[in-house]
Amino acid sequence: MRYSWNEKVKFKWEQVYSNTIDLMADLAVLGWNSELRTFPVTVFAGRRFTTQIVVDTLLPPLQIKYLVWGLYQTGLQIGRGKHARLQADMVLQGRPLGFFTYDTRRYETKLPGLSGYPTNSTLLLNGDNPVNYTSIAASSQKSDLQLSPSSILTVDHGTAFDPDDTKLKIYYEFDGVKISSSQIFTAYLDALATAAVHGHDETDAAIIAYSEDRHTSINVRRDISCTSFTWGILIRALFTVWEYGTLGYATLRDKRWEGLSFTIDYDGKPAGEGLILYNPRPPHELATSR
Repeated sequence: MRYSWNEKVKFKWEQVYSNTIDLMADLAVLGWNSELRTFPVTVFAGRRFTTQIVVDTLLPPLQIKYLVWGLYQTGLQIGRGKHARLQADMVLQGRPLGFFTYDTRRYETKLPGLSGYPTNSTLLLNGDNPVNYTSIAASSQKSDLQLSPSSILTVDHGTAFDPDDTKLKIYYEFDGVKISSSQIFTAYLDALATAAVHGHDETDAAIIAYSEDRHTSINVRRDISCTSFTWGILIRALFTVWEYGTLGYATLRDKRWEGLSFTIDYDGKPAGEGLILYNPRPPHELATSR
């Protein structure tokens, strides 16, 4: 990756975080070996956002796996405190693949995915499946979100529903342990990038992901009674917890950078559970090959 920053043009860090996670969640559901053929694609996580990400390439098509890799690396840079105008160039063995531009919002196009603004981008499934490069895929273990009345009345727990998949329901509860925004951001980034490797309908989904400094972890696993907990459900659940729990979009409260636990119901039955935890002593073993 090559990064060109313009520190004279600063952005709101919350918008930069939101746009990055929004794009990563969109990419994660499109298929690791899919190809994005129509460029540029512009992403902004909120209708009132003043910032955006533009994804472009001079040599289409571009495989999703390279976009996930490039956005992951770029997100780590952002998590270190850089929230200015940026062009991040993806380079593989000296060959330019494409680039992400973080800039003032200008366009009205969005990648098809979790959060829904349509685009004319088309996909073609093919190719191989390279080794996962982020965290452990632990198989052994915007307000478009709808509100429940109880989640408006309390700040410590709530319920979220996915409007694009009415079978999915999330109950979350904060644990009161403060965590830095960059730790939570890079943990979500790691979790979604890891999940992107797996097929949408692949079952036995489970994950352990970490913030860049490894002090914060996200753990998600299936409920013992569920036999069809897919990676697609896991990705949608993570995105819902991010938007609804952590960011508090569409609620009457502000963002909360804290640990939390959540349960996932699908089609009225327990499907999975998860934790976002602060670890004063991070694990010794490296779970990534960053």
